[in-house]
Amino acid sequence: MHDQRRISDQERDTAAALLAAGYADGRLDRTEHEQRLGRLYQVRTHGELRPLVGDLPTPGGALTASPPRRRMPGALRLLWTLYATGTAVSTVVYALVTVTTAHPGYPWPLWVAGPAGAALAALTLSTRPYWRARTVRTRRRNRR
Repeated sequence: MHDQRRISDQERDTAAALLAAGYADGRLDRTEHEQRLGRLYQVRTHGELRPLVGDLPTPGGALTASPPRRRMPGALRLLWTLYATGTAVSTVVYALVTVTTAHPGYPWPLWVAGPAGAALAALTLSTRPYWRARTVRTRRRNRR
């Protein structure tokens, strides 16, 4: 699907700069540079552009589309922060009690971390498809 998307003038200019850099670096000879540059202004889609610049290094991945970034919702991030804080505090308390009494007691922090962590992991994994839909909706709204 991405190959059929039309290229913009800016992407065409970036590709021309890549071809010029490839020629300047000695990756392309003069004839090949001229041929690719001539075809560059005839192509219309990413699929047609890729063979022209695909074998040249792109600084910073200028012509590659980055996948949409999925960000965890704020409420879920807060829950994970509270979980990590509670688990860390209970583990520190357990360690202090174990060190000061000179014998290890029952590992009760597992009961704090285990069930809550499993429930939070299940919640996170079950809501993950929603993150993707939310990201797409947000991007569509920002384009207007």
